[in-house]
Amino acid sequence: YIGTEKLTGEYIKELHKSDNNQAIAAPDNINRRYTAKLNEAGTANNASGLPQRNNDSTHGDAPPAIKDTESQRIIKEDNLKIYFNATFKGMGNGNINHFNTLISELKNTRAVKEFGQIALLIYKSGKMNDRKPKTFREWYRIFRNCIGCEYVKSYEANKLSNPTEELKNLFNYLQ
Repeated sequence: YIGTEKLTGEYIKELHKSDNNQAIAAPDNINRRYTAKLNEAGTANNASGLPQRNNDSTHGDAPPAIKDTESQRIIKEDNLKIYFNATFKGMGNGNINHFNTLISELKNTRAVKEFGQIALLIYKSGKMNDRKPKTFREWYRIFRNCIGCEYVKSYEANKLSNPTEELKNLFNYLQ
């Protein structure tokens, strides 16, 4: 199959002929011509070995759907949302929904230490509600579980207290 089209007998015969319509004897040449035809048709082989249509314009890279899942993490938004106050989540007159901004930033790939620093910025921000854990260590564990990043036991608040200016500016709505 090429995309949704079957490789018909006529198409296969066409693959088996050279440019001057003479039959090709060597199976290696048939495979190369077949592969070339697939590449011309804009297809790529998946893990099963079956050709599939490749609609990506970057030729050779993973299709866009795969790229998005690799570069963005899955956030347990509902589990995280319960820790923030209503105004931070955009409820009320004229309040901006900073929670959605936070979630979109957390989906980006970052170093584990940066996630720890973001957790500390949130913890110190005053944007959390009455469910705020009593200690940063407890919040860091909850935060890490919600965003799916590695837990580093040695990351105490004092080791994460100096985020870069870029990180502070990016999360300025937490200050």
